Amino acid sequence: MPKAATKKDAPAKKATRTKAKKDPNAPKKPSGAYIFFCNAHRAEIKKNNPDYGVAQIGKELGALWKDATDKDKEVWELGCFLNWLASMLVAACPCVVMDTDSWHVLSAAVLQAG
Repeated sequence: MPKAATKKDAPAKKATRTKAKKDPNAPKKPSGAYIFFCNAHRAEIKKNNPDYGVAQIGKELGALWKDATDKDKEVWELGCFLNWLASMLVAACPCVVMDTDSWHVLSAAVLQAG
C-alpha cells in the first residue's frame, strides 16, 4: 500500500511579504504634466460635447495630448514642476498657506505666459 502524504512530505510554503503600512501624513506624489493638461481641458471638452461619457472624454484628452507639440508639453511639465515646488514649500514651512484658488490662478498665469 502507498504511504499517505504527511505534513513533512508537503512542499514548504514560501514566506509571504508583509505589505508596508502607508503613512497617512506622507505627502502625495506630484501630478504629472498629462494630468495638469487633462484638468485644464476637461471642462472645455464637456462643454462642447455634453453627451460624452467619461471614456469618450478620456479618449479625446488623450488625442489632444498626443497631437500636442513638444513645446506645448514642456509648458505643462513646467506647471507640474511648479506644483511640486509649491507643495514642498508648504510642507517645509507650515507658516506658508496656499489655498487651491490662488494656486490655480498662479499656475494659469504661468501656463499662459509660456
